[in-house]
Amino acid sequence: MIDLQSHLMAVPLPDWLPGETLFSHTSRAHALWGYRDAGQSAAILFGTRRAGTQHDLPSCLDEWEARTASILGSAETVARQRTLLRYYRKFMSAEDENEVVAQMRGPSVAHLKFRLGLLTSRFRACHPLKACVECVQEDVERHGWAFWHLEHQYPGVWACRKHGCGLRESLRKSTGVGRFAWHLPNIGDLRAEASLDAERVGALASTIVELVENEWLERIDSATLHATYRNELARRGWITGQGRLRLQVIAQEFLEHTRALRSLPELRALPDSYDAAVVQVGRLLRPARTGTHPIRHFVTINWLFGGARSFLDAYRVSQHEPGGALGKEQPSVDFSSIKTGDPRRAEFVALLRDDPSLSMRGAAAALGMDTSTAMAWAARAGVRVNRRAKFLTLDKRMRLVATLRSGSEKRDAAQEVGVSIQTVTRTLLTEIGLHDAWCEARLVRARSAHRQTWTQLLAECGILGTKVMRSLAPAAYAWLYRNDRAWLQANRPNVATRSTQHRPLVRWDERDVALSTQVQQAALALSRQQETHRIFLWQLYQAVPDLKPKLRVLDRLPLTRKVITVALAWRRGQSFGDDLVG
Repeated sequence: MIDLQSHLMAVPLPDWLPGETLFSHTSRAHALWGYRDAGQSAAILFGTRRAGTQHDLPSCLDEWEARTASILGSAETVARQRTLLRYYRKFMSAEDENEVVAQMRGPSVAHLKFRLGLLTSRFRACHPLKACVECVQEDVERHGWAFWHLEHQYPGVWACRKHGCGLRESLRKSTGVGRFAWHLPNIGDLRAEASLDAERVGALASTIVELVENEWLERIDSATLHATYRNELARRGWITGQGRLRLQVIAQEFLEHTRALRSLPELRALPDSYDAAVVQVGRLLRPARTGTHPIRHFVTINWLFGGARSFLDAYRVSQHEPGGALGKEQPSVDFSSIKTGDPRRAEFVALLRDDPSLSMRGAAAALGMDTSTAMAWAARAGVRVNRRAKFLTLDKRMRLVATLRSGSEKRDAAQEVGVSIQTVTRTLLTEIGLHDAWCEARLVRARSAHRQTWTQLLAECGILGTKVMRSLAPAAYAWLYRNDRAWLQANRPNVATRSTQHRPLVRWDERDVALSTQVQQAALALSRQQETHRIFLWQLYQAVPDLKPKLRVLDRLPLTRKVITVALAWRRGQSFGDDLVG
């Protein structure tokens, strides 16, 4: 048994390197300590032999914080700044982000990728480790270590912004090889992509990194993003006078843009035909949806705006567009909307009716009440109040109103604008119609998020029944049961849905032909290597990342199964090539 305190006193932890991931830092500590067994370092830092070894969204961060005495930062900070959560949080609500952080701080991240929608997104949920060869050499010379840069790990990033060259994928971790091991970049373990459109891949990488690391845009609001898309489409003339999308033109343009990106295995879920482009563009550009993989939005942003700076300028304009009472003509006063439960309200109504020029402070003083209460009553009646800005300037107020209209929590709105929660509450109660709009937006946002969660579960686990689905998403089930029961009843698994659950959703024959060809080419390449005397299964799915997830359904892929069988039976000196091709 290793004594943690004496160990860390004798061999201290290394400091963070610029832009380094938590996995990379722990891998360096493991190499520094010299343990042959990866489980020893995991137990020292995370409490058990396999904890924290996830290179993308690790677990046991509270244990890590306690064992490192917080000298490297808190669990929350590391989760948000040193893992791939930094990438995904841009499109998350504050509540969803807090739930993810809480799970990463706990003992297990089971089902986390499913809840994030990664398993059903058609993009790779097993994030590959990536590195730039020039960065590896430069880091060794400058810091004495090669390490994993967080910005290189973002999904969709396949080019190094600093050196302008393509990134290479590690043959370990995401392929299942060395799943629980600590691992640093090694040029011999990195595989380069055969063909890359350097200009287009580089532009997408720059867009992603700049938006993810932009401090002003803490998170991207779906409603504002949709408005930004439509403004740009209108500017290009791709929206009719009746407000309809010209999908034929848009889909063709989008397909042309994504054609070069599909050469990357990670981006093969982008449309490969006009019909697929129509479907994907229609879903992205129509009113806001939840659960969309960030890659789809980043590709769309790069396509429409060319880069992060142009998008941010357009996003700011959409944020400040007049969408509510702010900046509009003052409506007539509706005194009947003021409820008369408090007898002073009748007097308040009379004062406003008799003397429209009376200030809120004067009306409140006349009735012996607080000015903020008078302002809230006036807002309920539709009376606009003249304000004297102190800390809440007009620009800040516009931002705050726009944030609240999108349904943000009070705390998040206060942090984003830089005001107190009390100011947020006062604004909610004194801006005409804002409180009702805020409540409605929060309801819509919650309903959409919980429906999306339940719909994904129904597609993936409906065959297992309501009880299992409920255990996987208890919060979503409870919310829908209390607030949207009719929809929940209509979307429960039943005998009919279970009987059709296994209907093929893909063309397995086409998938079998494509996958068997890739495996065959990989096997032939392995057979030609001088040091290879036989071929192992792990070598095949290391060379073909799409193979491993399909091993459980080889009964639907007979050609692929045959190629694998012949390849694994081969020994050097046998007539391997002819058997495989035949």
